[in-house]
Amino acid sequence: MPRTSVRKELIDWYIDQLTTELNRTTGEQFLKYIPRTLEAYVKLHDKYTKRLENTPTDTEDTENDENVENNHQPAPSSISSSSSSSSSSSSSSSSCQSIILTVLANEKFLDLIKSERYIAPRLPVPRTQDFYLNVVPNLDNDRFRQNFRVNPDAFAFILQKISTNPVFGDRQGSAELQLKIALRRFGGLDDVSQIAQKFGIGEGTVVLYTQRVAGALMELWSEYVRWPTVEEQAAMKARLRQKDFAVWEDCVGFIDGTMFPFATRPAFGKEDARNYYNMRKHAYGQHATVVCDDQNRITHFTSLFPGSVSDQRAFRVTDLFQKPEEFFKNQYQYLLGDKGYALNERLIIPFKQPRSGKPPKEQRRFNWKLSSLRVKAEHTIGILKLRFRSLQRLPVRLVSQEKLSEALRWIGACVVLHNMLVDFRDEWEPTTEMLEEVLKEERERDEEYLGAIDGSVQVENPGLLARMSKDERRGHTRRLALMQRVMDEDEAFDEEMAMLVGSNAGKNARKRKRK
Repeated sequence: MPRTSVRKELIDWYIDQLTTELNRTTGEQFLKYIPRTLEAYVKLHDKYTKRLENTPTDTEDTENDENVENNHQPAPSSISSSSSSSSSSSSSSSSCQSIILTVLANEKFLDLIKSERYIAPRLPVPRTQDFYLNVVPNLDNDRFRQNFRVNPDAFAFILQKISTNPVFGDRQGSAELQLKIALRRFGGLDDVSQIAQKFGIGEGTVVLYTQRVAGALMELWSEYVRWPTVEEQAAMKARLRQKDFAVWEDCVGFIDGTMFPFATRPAFGKEDARNYYNMRKHAYGQHATVVCDDQNRITHFTSLFPGSVSDQRAFRVTDLFQKPEEFFKNQYQYLLGDKGYALNERLIIPFKQPRSGKPPKEQRRFNWKLSSLRVKAEHTIGILKLRFRSLQRLPVRLVSQEKLSEALRWIGACVVLHNMLVDFRDEWEPTTEMLEEVLKEERERDEEYLGAIDGSVQVENPGLLARMSKDERRGHTRRLALMQRVMDEDEAFDEEMAMLVGSNAGKNARKRKRK
């Protein structure tokens, strides 16, 4: 058999194998199939090469063979049917490389690849740009806000901040279009296919636009998600005094943990997926530690752990806990948290409910005052999740570390947007029912208490104090001082009210006497 015919037969056989596999498997399986068929191809090639080593060929066969080499083998190391015995004993890796180049240069194979570029059939999907071209420009402010979660002026502000990012190239859709699509996805208003139909673009393009906008927003992280400056801390202190929270004037923020649930179960494997499962939420998700100020601005955000991790464990690895000197500028500053955290000098929490009976009146009063202020953290998280409802069911399936990074960018982009809108005064005011629903879910989180102080234990107990760490004793001392200030403030208020009531009673008595 002529050597040229042998090569043609082998290439045709390999292409037929690939064609069969492409038609019956997914793209991932097909990629795994190629090495196996290539190995069989090499074995057949070696078999025929050895058989034909001593077979004489005429000039015509040699010329045809050279033509095939010149037309279909771009690399000089390509396999030649007229090669010497030394070339037939080349390494397996070089043979595989040469065979790949030979096959890829074959026109039939190239046509096959072009026709099978997509794993799924490329069926036409009905789309229209009517919504984007005709409906969106005529939306009033309220309807624009419903569709894109921001008012038109805030949208223009965000667009101006990200449009100069090089991720938005000249040959793409406009930065305005990409931002609107991303905001609809962040808002959880439509899935990918619905957005594609409304905006007249492909589903893959919707995903790509969202990723670009998320990346551009994350580059603004250090500008918008940062610890308050000295001036901002002083302004918060003044606001707390004006709102009758003077007792807490040294508080610089409110801390809470939350979970961002995933829409689907992670595909990391059974053991890894279990780490993302929150027993109380009955959902898979990502944990985050959030600190905010009294104006719902997020001043610190960390998301390093899966959803099964407790608030305290997540807090212990944050810079707030590890490097407090970088955040708290004097010895008096602290955060307010719930019972899910451990008491320390920089984090004040309520007294724990005793196992039996009620805590003392002083502790109950202190807990009520603290919680009425600390609830601002829950409100902030609630507003974030209600404006960007995708955070209640993240549409990212964890199948790899890259997908986890994509989920974190999604969350981070929404946090940046939240703070941008707080600064722009585009406040989100959800209905009471909607906010209460989210707050209920937040309050159902595990309030694991890892501190040394229990409200049912007498604080004068020397054994308990001896078992405390230095930081816990300082936190305990600070909490007692704050509780005393709360009681003193209440007593002063009661006396003032009594005097007012007495004054009114005296006036009424004098009026009755004159009559």
